[in-house]
Amino acid sequence: MYKKIEKVINEWNPIGLLPHAPEDEYSIEIKRIMKVLEQQPDISEQELDKAINTIFNTAFGISNSQAEKKLIARQIIQSLP
Repeated sequence: MYKKIEKVINEWNPIGLLPHAPEDEYSIEIKRIMKVLEQQPDISEQELDKAINTIFNTAFGISNSQAEKKLIARQIIQSLP
């Protein structure tokens, strides 16, 4: 599960890391997303979207566009079995 979420988050690159930044730069946030998914296996895209917003806003003080987060939530949910 970690690798699938990592792929989506790294491709999104919400804080605009340089291309050669370490792949584990978002590891804490990815683990927090995993925890949300483990605690709520039937989570909706909207609920995951809110969780992603909270996680990244807390970590980096950013709030990306609603459409962007909704797309990321959808991609994460679709990447999981």
